[in-house]
Amino acid sequence: MAFANYTELVASINDWLDRSDLTGAAPDMIALAESRMRRELSPLFAERSADLTSAATGIASVPADFGTLDRVIYDGATLNQLGEVPAANLGTGTVPLAYTIEANAIRLWPAGAYDITILYHPVLSFLTVANPTTDLLDNHPDLYFHGAMLYAHGYVKDDPRAAQFKALWDEALDEAKRYFTRQVFSTSLKPQVANVP
Repeated sequence: MAFANYTELVASINDWLDRSDLTGAAPDMIALAESRMRRELSPLFAERSADLTSAATGIASVPADFGTLDRVIYDGATLNQLGEVPAANLGTGTVPLAYTIEANAIRLWPAGAYDITILYHPVLSFLTVANPTTDLLDNHPDLYFHGAMLYAHGYVKDDPRAAQFKALWDEALDEAKRYFTRQVFSTSLKPQVANVP
């Protein structure tokens, strides 16, 4: 593709649309495409880890790219996730026994200042003028372009290219899913042979 950042992507979409009345619509089209990509691709992004320190209240803020949590680890042990009421009944102590997720933060129970490690899947960050590129744009620019052009058919009534862009975007999404799945599960699975007496 002939673009490497947000500004070039917007310019390319505008060139393809070739409609002066739609020059301001490209950012909306990109944002709509990114919303679907977030839903479909974010769960497949490789797991990341982050070291966090909770305040004395037991609350630790999650990273800015936090999407979904896999595990919370303290001193090599995985903590259990509990609801707030059962966790609050853990009383006091000097080590965390459980956690809850609350408003972009992790609360450790019993409360205290602890060093923990979290394993999580990041969420796709949105492209903007201030955030002009992402790893996804760098490695899969066709996803952004074909997705934005698919949403463009909502602006351009009866555009005969809509079906073509939908097919191209669906194909690119499937290829990206396979790519990220291979990253997460990079080793081949080996069948287990049962012992037969």
